[in-house]
Amino acid sequence: MCGLTDERKCKFHLSVLGEQYSEVPLIFEQSKLRLEASEFCQILNWGFVSREKFIETLSLAHVVVSTAIHEFFGVSMIEAAMLGCFPLCPNRLSYPEIFPQTCLYNTENQLIKKLEQFCHNPTITRKLALDLDRFSWDNLKPEYTSILLC
Repeated sequence: MCGLTDERKCKFHLSVLGEQYSEVPLIFEQSKLRLEASEFCQILNWGFVSREKFIETLSLAHVVVSTAIHEFFGVSMIEAAMLGCFPLCPNRLSYPEIFPQTCLYNTENQLIKKLEQFCHNPTITRKLALDLDRFSWDNLKPEYTSILLC
């Protein structure tokens, strides 16, 4: 996040969603303090929220970002994309199998440039047509049923 606020003059709202554990990496607290002090960022949510608030937040968001270094499947990113968010994911783990190249980044600089572009033109995030139907329960249920009822 280091290049996205004051230096680039991008105004944005931010939600950092997820469970917080007893040992929170220092970078999270440092980032939160820096972003709270910025006139360009308004933090809407930070940390754990209810399932209802999670869905509501994603439904209103334009972009969802993953910086994961460990991921089992990418369910949260698929879920966010199905709710209308433009997914930005690292070009590693399971993400290249799920999302097209336009949703992937290789470096922090690439991520910042894409986020800056979205800050200046947020409506372009809604123009990406992703085919995520293959992950819907209606499409997966027959497969799971046949496996589980063998």
